[in-house]
Amino acid sequence: MNQFCDMLPPSLKSLVMQHIFINAFKRNEIFQADHDLIDTFIKDIIPYLMKPDDIIVEQGEEGHHFYFIADGQCSVSYKDQKKITQ
Repeated sequence: MNQFCDMLPPSLKSLVMQHIFINAFKRNEIFQADHDLIDTFIKDIIPYLMKPDDIIVEQGEEGHHFYFIADGQCSVSYKDQKKITQ
């Protein structure tokens, strides 16, 4: 996916990214009414395709990104002292 996006001209890449991610942004209350904000984020988005059971981020890692799920679902687990909660 990243290689495909890298080959696209910037204007077409923006349209492809908007098509893929627009629903994820519209479902989020922060972005719902602000199309300029959505456009700003979409132009800099880097898509990643994940496989089932891939770990996106682990507890304790320093965060440098935020994630949207364009399609599919995920589960979140966190450690609470010595037991694992899901």
